[in-house]
Amino acid sequence: MKVLILAAGRGTRISRYLSGKPKCTVDIGGGQCLIEYTIDLLHSRGIQDIGIVLGYEAQVIREVLADKGVSFFYNPFYDVTNSIASAWFAKEFLMGDDLLIMNGDVYLEEKLLDRILAQGRSPVMFADESRRETADYKFFYEDGILKKYGKELTGDDVTGEYIGIGRFSAAFMPEFICRMEEMIDRQEHGVWWENVVYSMTGQQPVYVEDVSGHFWAEVDYIEDYEPGEYAVGYKCVTYREDFFAGHFPEEPVMPGVLILEALAQTGAVAILSLPENKGKIAYFGAVDKCRFKGKVIPGDRLCLETRIIRKKGPMGIGEATASVGGKIVARAELTFMIGA
Repeated sequence: MKVLILAAGRGTRISRYLSGKPKCTVDIGGGQCLIEYTIDLLHSRGIQDIGIVLGYEAQVIREVLADKGVSFFYNPFYDVTNSIASAWFAKEFLMGDDLLIMNGDVYLEEKLLDRILAQGRSPVMFADESRRETADYKFFYEDGILKKYGKELTGDDVTGEYIGIGRFSAAFMPEFICRMEEMIDRQEHGVWWENVVYSMTGQQPVYVEDVSGHFWAEVDYIEDYEPGEYAVGYKCVTYREDFFAGHFPEEPVMPGVLILEALAQTGAVAILSLPENKGKIAYFGAVDKCRFKGKVIPGDRLCLETRIIRKKGPMGIGEATASVGGKIVARAELTFMIGA
């Protein structure tokens, strides 16, 4: 079994909050960054043949993985192409064995990887039916066969959320590479690597395996914002968060004060993205009308939304709401002050 990890992109929704570092180097707790955890997890399952495609800040990832025995590939056009181009630059690696292709910004628990590795069908993509209501990239499938895909799917056209991983047999890969080459020749280098697989749905079955009940997450990110108006972000809460060690050992619950801090940081995105606030700092001034309505526990995907409802000079107030699965777990009014 081989694994190809695609980690060339800038991660524009989150990179500004990582001090310019690649998305896959975000700290996930326990002194490890995400890509280190992923490589160590694969090694623990006996997978040694691992390739990773780099682009943005490639040297940072090379240094993190210097002693991990992985093969590096490079997409020099990472800023003007999408992941299909990254896969193309690693096309020689794609041959010779069964293969997992995964996006570098996905966190997997151990049992989920075991389930993926045990899957015998090909080609097969993995989805989570428990996240239909909050799904980002959506699948519609019947009898385990992919029918529709895209962010725009709604209602009964959503069966589950795609988790960013596909598993393919060695026999399938020549067809994958041929189709990828055709798409690159047509200058379709602005699409994802998954589009190669999606393009085959009319000619052959593309299977989907539901992995609900297992934890996975895309790293924390800002989904949307309007400078000076609002920001919406997500935090994927994992068991590796340091605060769970003491809060509480028998019943891990995210501390309410950290939920408020996460909401404040989300609001800071909205206010500090204004041109006149570039390079400044937003400070907490006060918390009012705060109510906690539910617990946030490991495995939750915490939605954070802060809307600026009042501004006067360097001060302002944000109406903040935190929710899980569409259910509000906390809300408050946050007063801030912009400093130099």
